[in-house]
Amino acid sequence: MIRFGFQVPRVGRGDGLFEHLAGVCQLAERPLFDSGEPGVSHLAAEWFHERGLVAIGADNCAVDVLPGEDGVRAYGLHPRIINQQGGYLIEYLDLEELSRLRATEFLFVASPLMITGAAGSPLNPVAIL
Repeated sequence: MIRFGFQVPRVGRGDGLFEHLAGVCQLAERPLFDSGEPGVSHLAAEWFHERGLVAIGADNCAVDVLPGEDGVRAYGLHPRIINQQGGYLIEYLDLEELSRLRATEFLFVASPLMITGAAGSPLNPVAIL
């Protein structure tokens, strides 16, 4: 697979996929941030499931495309990945350095807080190259 002009390894069972969408940069531009952001389509859920992925991470606020896609409720990717497939969506990642290094494979380590009844948790994610 070729992505952004460089070779990307194939993804498979147990892998995570991290999309550098430059969403974090929008935080400094409030009107641009409020207007929406690029993200991963709800249609990616089937692709995610077929490959046995465990997580999708992005540098935007929802992983989903915002505003929502036509005919799909807002945050349409969330229930498909989290509720139906038991996967993880990891938001607000800083992927600038990994992108600059063109890192396509790395060990991703993140330890969520054990919060009873919670649907999410803050993380301190680490990419080990």
